[in-house]
Amino acid sequence: LAPDASNYLLQIVQRVESSKRQKVLRRLVETILKQKIDDSRITRALCESAVNECKADRNVDTPVLFVVDAFEVPRFQYSVTLKKFIPLESSLAQGQTKSLFPSIAYLKSFMYAHRYEVVYQRVLRHQLFSKTAAFGRVVTDDSQRGNFRIRPIEYLLATGSRIDSVIVLGMLCQLREGDWHLEDPTGIIRLSLAETVFHEGLFPEGCIVLVEGMYEDKLLRVTGMGLPPCELSDASRRVFSVSNPFGGGPIGSPAAPQDPKMHRLLTTTQAGADAMLVLLGETRLDRPGCIEHLATLFAGYSSCAPVAFVLTGNFLSPDSTGRSYYERRTMLQQILRQLLSVYTSAFPVSEDNPPPQLILVPGPEDPVTAPSHILPRPSLPIDLISDNPTNPTNPHKWLRLASNPCRIRVYTREIVVFRAEYTRLLVRHCVHLPTFSNTGVEGEPTQVSESDQNQTEVATEAGIVSVNEENNQLQNNTLREEFRPKVAQSTTERLGVGLARCLASQSHLLPLLGHIAPVYWAWDQALSLNPLPNLVVAVEPNALADLNAATNHTQTGNCLFVNPGQFGSVIESTGVDVADRRRSLRTEYAFKVYYPLTGLIENSCLPE
Repeated sequence: LAPDASNYLLQIVQRVESSKRQKVLRRLVETILKQKIDDSRITRALCESAVNECKADRNVDTPVLFVVDAFEVPRFQYSVTLKKFIPLESSLAQGQTKSLFPSIAYLKSFMYAHRYEVVYQRVLRHQLFSKTAAFGRVVTDDSQRGNFRIRPIEYLLATGSRIDSVIVLGMLCQLREGDWHLEDPTGIIRLSLAETVFHEGLFPEGCIVLVEGMYEDKLLRVTGMGLPPCELSDASRRVFSVSNPFGGGPIGSPAAPQDPKMHRLLTTTQAGADAMLVLLGETRLDRPGCIEHLATLFAGYSSCAPVAFVLTGNFLSPDSTGRSYYERRTMLQQILRQLLSVYTSAFPVSEDNPPPQLILVPGPEDPVTAPSHILPRPSLPIDLISDNPTNPTNPHKWLRLASNPCRIRVYTREIVVFRAEYTRLLVRHCVHLPTFSNTGVEGEPTQVSESDQNQTEVATEAGIVSVNEENNQLQNNTLREEFRPKVAQSTTERLGVGLARCLASQSHLLPLLGHIAPVYWAWDQALSLNPLPNLVVAVEPNALADLNAATNHTQTGNCLFVNPGQFGSVIESTGVDVADRRRSLRTEYAFKVYYPLTGLIENSCLPE
């Protein structure tokens, strides 16, 4: 350290309060070390540059968290000329790209065509189907060259002879009940699934699949069906004409994983090392004890505040669904005011130490000004928290009323939060229910070891069994209770692995047809997962598939899928006697904590 630099730093530190000097010195050292130093001595010029950079960061007060509304996400269309995804033109569909209910049906066909194009371009970039390896390097070795070729459906329809082996990429659909077809932008063809081998994953109606089989007489006899391969987000981001397709952040800023400023804040500051995101599942605020347990949660984090708390609906219990819309709004308004009062008690508002962000994501039954069955859903009305009924505004800078789904960008991480009853929809409309080998807790076969029994249980929970089957199950309920915990746990976990694989391969939160899961045609890309984010928080209490079991991230493109469930779920204690388990019910206030620095998820729970 040069003498003049030492005197300069001494003058700077003497102007700072004694309680803050250690923090200022640490920040100066971090800033100096990241600069390029050609000499062995630290000169005054380097110190002045570091001080100016620290002042600029302090004046700007760089935000590290951005919440992107579903109706503000960047939308794209594929350009065949540029071979890139470019921003959606406002002149498309006669200027109705922002309309919730457009007067023309072009946007509906564009929605399905865009879903297909995203998957199709990704498959063509895969090493098995591409003549070019990663990063544009041409492969000369035949062992590494793409040996497979995807044929369009019009190629099959135009041929007059039999094709022994062909691979087609298309969307599964039914023209009539049980009559499965495969469709792509060039045509549609009938499928025969009698001898099909289904690979790992779920195959709901409306998803895009790779099909291999023999074509003859306008019928494709499928021998194998699998999900398209996933792709890392860095590779997907290269085919966009913009630097930040996820959204969030300042205009013109790079994507979160490629933002050097966010990377520096995350890795070199104490705030980045301690950063965390507290994720709560469905939080029914009107249930007895819920607000009190939230107060306990907030008080526990008051000494080490996270970046944000994320609460998802439904915020009202099912008992309120029979009430009028006005009554439910009034109930929610009162309970939200209680929540905000508890929050400000734990985190007092001050300019020097602002409270963490509180993000509220509505559920399917929450009283918002939109139909409950159409996605994406808008945020909760601002007048629920505003004191000015004539001109409602958000009086709290730390409160975010988010849409469903919404995107969160925190430091270098990209997160998608989604709340829907998605598992039963996806399983109910599968072309084939997956079969599992039943294993107990210790890995040994149980007495119910037939694969058909597993399919029956999955179908029962999805709600697709007949009335006679339901009556038989009610009669044998006592007998089956003994084996259900072991079988259902294994089945649920493996369903979760297949579901995560399905969502990642489709790059979509709900890859179903419009009559099954209605969406606004112009805003279907709000449910898109292209490029794949770092974390998908898909909330559904009592889900049929356990997304938390999907721990093999290589199958999902390094995208982590979690389901926090419900904050305040009723849990039964496991025991030998069924009657004892029913008597020992308890309420579990569980949640998850996400650490942006490591990208890890931690399971947490309030003490009983």
